Amino acid sequence: MMSNEQAGAYIRILCYMHQKGGKLSKKDMNNICKTYDKDVFDKFEILECGNFHNIRLTSEIEKRSKYSNSRRNNRLGSSKKKTYEKDMNNICKTYDKHMENENINENKDIEKGGTGEKTERPTYQKQPLLNFQQLKKQCLENQQWVEAVCMGLRISPTELPERLDDFINKLISTGNKNERTLQDFQGYFFNSEKYNIGKNPKQEEPLRPKSELV
Repeated sequence: MMSNEQAGAYIRILCYMHQKGGKLSKKDMNNICKTYDKDVFDKFEILECGNFHNIRLTSEIEKRSKYSNSRRNNRLGSSKKKTYEKDMNNICKTYDKHMENENINENKDIEKGGTGEKTERPTYQKQPLLNFQQLKKQCLENQQWVEAVCMGLRISPTELPERLDDFINKLISTGNKNERTLQDFQGYFFNSEKYNIGKNPKQEEPLRPKSELV
């Protein structure tokens, strides 16, 4: 086991080695360690050119380089696409296996400690797609969401149904498909209303009783 000083020298060597493309000369190694340290030097292999390298570090550098090249090629290829959604589809279709992290355990089972018993990983179901009227109904039935949204938008609960109707009409008039998940619909509605308030700051002022008005 290496001492704290040896571990520090080992980490510094890896850092400098990464900056120099994965290789260091013996002179550089000695400058970092101050002297020849067998325990540290044994962590590296000597190339034919006389430089030192670390197999694991070299592998990670190559994997990162392939990943970067793949991302660049994807972006160049997607420049011909007309919409953001088509761009994203293009990236997904050109996904390369070398982008996967080989250090991730892909085993779908989890072993319980010491018993040898296995259980499957939890699966998450996607929210169903609902039409706008169904979404409006579920929103208004969720009292907790109603209170949070009314507080965030500074409106009364009685105003919320009309706001939702206006939002739905806007979606339909702009050609949006009449189906979304509940989570997507709620988030889109809230952000849209906050954006409208930002354009009209006066809407954000809280209502005051008539007795306070001069």
